[in-house]
Amino acid sequence: MSPTLSADTLILGAGIAGLRAAQQLQAAGESVLLLDKARHPGGRCATRRLTADPDSPSFDIGAQYLTARAPAFARAVRGWVAQGVLQGWSPRLARQSGPESWEPSSDATPRWLAPGGFNQWPRAWAAQLQREGLRLHCSHRVQALERLARGWRVHGSGAAYSARRVLLAMPPAQAAALLIPVAPQLCPSRRLAPCLTAVYAAPAGAADFDALFGDGAPLAWAARSGARPGARNGGASDYWTLHAGVAQSQRLAERDPQEVAAVLGDAFAALIGLAPAALECVHARHWRYARLPEGLGQEPQAVFDADAGLGLCGDWLGRGRIEDAWLSGDAAAQAVLTA
Repeated sequence: MSPTLSADTLILGAGIAGLRAAQQLQAAGESVLLLDKARHPGGRCATRRLTADPDSPSFDIGAQYLTARAPAFARAVRGWVAQGVLQGWSPRLARQSGPESWEPSSDATPRWLAPGGFNQWPRAWAAQLQREGLRLHCSHRVQALERLARGWRVHGSGAAYSARRVLLAMPPAQAAALLIPVAPQLCPSRRLAPCLTAVYAAPAGAADFDALFGDGAPLAWAARSGARPGARNGGASDYWTLHAGVAQSQRLAERDPQEVAAVLGDAFAALIGLAPAALECVHARHWRYARLPEGLGQEPQAVFDADAGLGLCGDWLGRGRIEDAWLSGDAAAQAVLTA
């Protein structure tokens, strides 16, 4: 049997909320173990390459940018900008005005991205925390929680883990599956809606904008990868990340992603005045837990039960933005330290 690894706090999920909670707890002198089922930290800050060649074009398939409204997060962003980890992004922004029409957008909200791919930001952040002593174990899928006399044991793939406290930095449906057998009173009632994503190659220069807010039926967002900081030139092609609207994503959630990609590709082609055959789908992804349903949202916060030693954090406890994930992880860490 593998030896059990222990810590003061075990954090399940190495997205933005989990990383921020780990950072704050570690800075306060707590020993922290951070687990994630993916191969790399970052959650929905996800980037893919067209091929395995490191010089091939890449595209962000999850979160598309971050904004910073809260003073604390804005200070953190300025620090990452100073380090060169983040860079301002000012695209030619448009807004869809009809099935086959769009107009320039005056939205001047400051936005940031990571040069070379959005996943470079959480990877650089996690690497810094590891140099400072954080234990990060990826490719570990958690299957169950077990209550101990003093704390918790985590069962899953890889080594065994135990801790005095556990923070679940994951979507609410996944958190509920772990909490129902051991702490049903903490099960979140909120659920996230899916998001269907497709990446299309289009002739270079086919659109007179770099990013577009769609009307959601079916297209909610489009962004040209070549307009992003540090992007590789796609040559004769532009690569566009397309996100479906909430209703469309829910309606087609159980279908083949390629089928959904065709719906998005046809809508985008009509919008920029191309025949659908002029576009080629190079990637399709179904994000099962991605967005807050319409009408939900509140101030960022976290949930922590000091008696049980269990907590929850994530962007879904706020308004669904990256900033909310960071603030929620921060709040979770403060709740642990206060308790």
